[in-house]
Amino acid sequence: MMKKITQSITILTVLFGALLSVNGQESPALHIELDNLNFVQWDQETNLIETYPNFTIEMWVKGTETAYGGMIYCEGKSNSNSNMFRLWVSGGKVYIRPHGNSTDQISSTGNNIFSDTRGWVHLAVVGTTPGGAGTETTLELFVDGVSNASGTYTRVANNHNRSIIGNLSSTSSQVANYQFDGEVDEFRAWSRALDVSEIANNMCNPASNTGLFRHVRFNESSGSTVYDEIAASSVTIQGTSPTWTTNSECAAMSVADEKLKSSLQVYPNPVDTLLSIKSLNSDVQIINIFIYDLTGKQLIKSKTTNTINVSNLSSGVYLLKAESVEGGVLHKKVIIN
Repeated sequence: MMKKITQSITILTVLFGALLSVNGQESPALHIELDNLNFVQWDQETNLIETYPNFTIEMWVKGTETAYGGMIYCEGKSNSNSNMFRLWVSGGKVYIRPHGNSTDQISSTGNNIFSDTRGWVHLAVVGTTPGGAGTETTLELFVDGVSNASGTYTRVANNHNRSIIGNLSSTSSQVANYQFDGEVDEFRAWSRALDVSEIANNMCNPASNTGLFRHVRFNESSGSTVYDEIAASSVTIQGTSPTWTTNSECAAMSVADEKLKSSLQVYPNPVDTLLSIKSLNSDVQIINIFIYDLTGKQLIKSKTTNTINVSNLSSGVYLLKAESVEGGVLHKKVIIN
């Protein structure tokens, strides 16, 4: 399959890679490709969303804007298309369909949450059911650690028996129309609702395993199996010839870099006018913020940790560099509408 590679993406990849101050190797990641119908499947009677009133699904994703609805994660019955829980992408937006159809659908805010140029994005879906099973559940979508959209729905008894990364849970529908064409890393499913700080601070490595239902790091680098750390067993990647890539967002970092990454919050992203920047940890003090264009030219330097006005910059992808008083350095892609 031909890949769309533009000059901007190439410049961004080279420049962003050169600016990253990390130690060690990049984290391996799996490319679930449309051509090869690759997906990861679990068949079991105890599934996350139907079993637990409170839950969280999170992962790093990267991919293209597919012509069809690329299914990132799906939970449902193996012989039915009804009442599936779907997390999918189309046209740059991320959607949650808790009943498998447009009823109670939640969509991301912004039209380029998921695109060729944005690169790796951390997604988290948190479900809370204060009244217990059978009552209304609140769903909240987080993008790169920041709340993006929310909605409610009432769950029904579906007898889910299958969970899939990269396609639908119904056997008859595992076809190209629903295949996710992209990359996945650090998939985690939790039998509890993570709070905001947990999502923002632990995107690559969870600080606690309490309530961790499934954890697939995709660190194999090759082959046709992946390891679920919670079940302590390997799962076969369906389809043919899976492609392995790397995720620089979860590379090994210095202690100061890790502290800065876990505490830095940059939002909204994409941004229109005012970009907010703050530290979630009072022990981490941000001293400098820089914004570069894709040629490496410095456009903004600020010592503020509150807001930066970016209204004078043209629409496009930029690189933000943050420095902490402890010597931490972090680079982050920022999209200006």
